Amino acid sequence: MKRIFALLLILCLLGGLSLSVIAEEEPLPHIYMKYSLDDASDRLRVELYTDGKKWTAIDFGLTFDPSVLRLDAVTVGSKILTAIERKGFEFLTMHRDLELSNQSGFCNFVAAVGSETCNMTNYAGPVVVYDFTVIDATAPSVDLDICLATMVDKDGNALLEYTPYGPNDTPIPYETHTINFFTYGDLNGDGVNVFDAMMIMQYVVGTLELDEQQLIAARVSGNEEVSVFDAMMIMQYVVGTITSFPAEQ
Repeated sequence: MKRIFALLLILCLLGGLSLSVIAEEEPLPHIYMKYSLDDASDRLRVELYTDGKKWTAIDFGLTFDPSVLRLDAVTVGSKILTAIERKGFEFLTMHRDLELSNQSGFCNFVAAVGSETCNMTNYAGPVVVYDFTVIDATAPSVDLDICLATMVDKDGNALLEYTPYGPNDTPIPYETHTINFFTYGDLNGDGVNVFDAMMIMQYVVGTLELDEQQLIAARVSGNEEVSVFDAMMIMQYVVGTITSFPAEQ
């Protein structure tokens, strides 16, 4: 009986050990996005971050609509630069030529910090920063796709299956982010309501000035000139007579 009890105890201990090993297994690193939009200067800054713990190499890219955005610069983020400064890690960075990126609507980025003890969670800031100019102010939004090619952990093991990002390779979307520049009918940023219609009426009679983005949002009818008709359509939308605007089509 004692031998059976001892055997059961050993099995329980082994089971607990294996469970603890599984629990300590590192999750797949994640890339996520933050952005800031300066309407006054038509500038868009996109920062990519990672919560990956101990990767030594990462290859990813960003797709965008070149008819809406122009990529002006790609810079290495403070997360990697801090890792290099504090620990002296070897570093490699490479991104696709800006002209080629703007032709294809895709820019890849490769970063490597070669050290077995490189824990990237110790360092704050983005991995890479993309700076864009919004060249089509009439576009209500733009989609940005994060495309991952590979991640390599501290032991050199690939965490993702490698996807080449050559000039003729099609990027594979990993995560899509929609950036809204404006909403048709919403002139003051508080949702489409009666106050937007009132602002248009004030503009029509000359008692209120609207900036460029507000004028675009006001053209819900799709006509070139903002008129009483646009205010009437917003009121129809507010009371539920219509559910969308012709300009959205």
